[in-house]
Amino acid sequence: MNGHARTAFVTIVALLGAGLSGCNAPSSPTALSPGSLANPQPFASPAARPLDGRKPHGWMKPGATLERLIYVADGNSVLIYPERGHNRSPVGEIADGVSSAYGLWIDSSADLYVANSGSNTVVAYHRGSTTPFRTYSAGLSRPLYPIVDSSGDLWVGNANNGRIVEYRHGRTTIERTLQTEGSEVDGMDFDTQGNLYAAYRGGGQSPSIEEFSSNGWGGKVLGMTLNAPQSVIVTKGGTILVVETQGTDRIDVFPPGDTIPTLEVGVKNIPTQLAITSSEQNLYVSSLNTGDIWVSPYPLLNPNGSPNVLHEKFQVGGDYVVQGIALNNGQTF
Repeated sequence: MNGHARTAFVTIVALLGAGLSGCNAPSSPTALSPGSLANPQPFASPAARPLDGRKPHGWMKPGATLERLIYVADGNSVLIYPERGHNRSPVGEIADGVSSAYGLWIDSSADLYVANSGSNTVVAYHRGSTTPFRTYSAGLSRPLYPIVDSSGDLWVGNANNGRIVEYRHGRTTIERTLQTEGSEVDGMDFDTQGNLYAAYRGGGQSPSIEEFSSNGWGGKVLGMTLNAPQSVIVTKGGTILVVETQGTDRIDVFPPGDTIPTLEVGVKNIPTQLAITSSEQNLYVSSLNTGDIWVSPYPLLNPNGSPNVLHEKFQVGGDYVVQGIALNNGQTF
């Protein structure tokens, strides 16, 4: 850890210990960045307006409205929370087809993809539906993270063999398989040029991130030395955010081309998946052991150099075994 990163990390951990332990609500009404949350476009309740004129939001509780939502993998169900507000409670739940859910993804059509590590499947749900419209299983061995590219193709990382499987849009047969340097694939993301980034561990290799070029899909290890990397986000500017687990328990921030993080943000209780709003103004991270979701304005470091800490959290209900999170106001390609 370089001097800059160590100073920032120590400062953030001190602030977390002093001000966030046991906090279940934002410290102020403006805790979430207003720029990404202003003027939401809610739909009417399902009784008043069916979704796109076809069918109602089957997962929604009576009287609920569809605004900006957080989808949370909670064991054998996916719980749905409003993105805004204090003391959040679920507005819906999806259980059909969910088995030990891990990573989640919402594509540009607002379809939800759930990676089921328990059943070795990925299931897809149309917006508002509780019943899967498609199930993927070919080539999957403990799938952890799904992601959909700009062409609508689904990519899935496997924990048992270090492979990434691609399915063409609308198909459940394997289009291609990419083999990482590791034996377990965790988080994945695309950059603005369509290159695929995958965090891996195991296989006799030091855990790191591998980039697969959109031109030829050849893999290149980027050279970060990580401790059990998990979720990965590549911002529009090329900054890489990665979660480290197994005792490290933090978010690392790598500017474009860097292999040493310039910022390390401690997260309690085993951080798992990251999600970022489409405007890149708010960052979410799930916390496995206690069912917490942490929220912070992004970037995590202010222009004056002071840390912009994870300052709000809320606890989800259910099994308290939170893995994946996804936003219908989130990153798409």
